[in-house]
Amino acid sequence: MTKKLLLAVLAAGCLSAVGADSLFKDPILSVQPSAIDFGSVSLKTTVRTNILVQNYGGGKLVGKATVAKPFKILSGGTYRLGPADAQVVTISYTPSAGLLDSNVVKFTGAAGGLVPVVGKPVNSTEQR
Repeated sequence: MTKKLLLAVLAAGCLSAVGADSLFKDPILSVQPSAIDFGSVSLKTTVRTNILVQNYGGGKLVGKATVAKPFKILSGGTYRLGPADAQVVTISYTPSAGLLDSNVVKFTGAAGGLVPVVGKPVNSTEQR
């Protein structure tokens, strides 16, 4: 019996394999979105957003998401995903007193991944 690989183009323009366990024996890490801009955020305010981590390959994708302050992983920071499994990683941002905060969320497992994050601290009296 010949196995077929069906490819699908996702809304974000990523190419993924449907029926991933058919050809891919190793895990394949996918993270979406590919970058996060929190925009202008008032000092002493915390905002949050989500990153979707997926295993498009086979096997188990085991890893961890990390990021330095002033960003923080709130939940979902460690994952163990089977083929076609997904998990939400929640990240928060509490502005520093600087002009601009930027860093990278690092994902381990498979080939790893990076998601740049940025936010602009503003005084509550400043115009956004």
